[in-house]
Amino acid sequence: MLFIVAGSIGCRIAQLLGLEIKDALDDFTTVHVTQQAKGTKVTSELRTVNLVRFLDIRREVAAPPKEFRGSRMCSLVFSSRTGEPRNPRTCAIASFTRYSMRKHAVPADADPFWVSH
Repeated sequence: MLFIVAGSIGCRIAQLLGLEIKDALDDFTTVHVTQQAKGTKVTSELRTVNLVRFLDIRREVAAPPKEFRGSRMCSLVFSSRTGEPRNPRTCAIASFTRYSMRKHAVPADADPFWVSH
């Protein structure tokens, strides 16, 4: 689910791992990126000031994270089981392209949600 959201909005994995519930607006259809995960910590140090931004998410893509979040008490949307920030290095895929999507049998109807960057 993390990679579907990342691919659909063109956001870095580290920025999504630093996303808090308070940053998910309008029923999870808009996110406000203000911080990122570095190692197992969350920091507000982004590479540039332009990375602080609002991003829109399609409703089809926004529904699973909203359900996934459920009633968990952690403030992070994508946290570890213990509520700690996840390490981006353990979540990263070196090359997540349309070619690798086909190689790993991701359905073709996922294409409209993919924004290559």
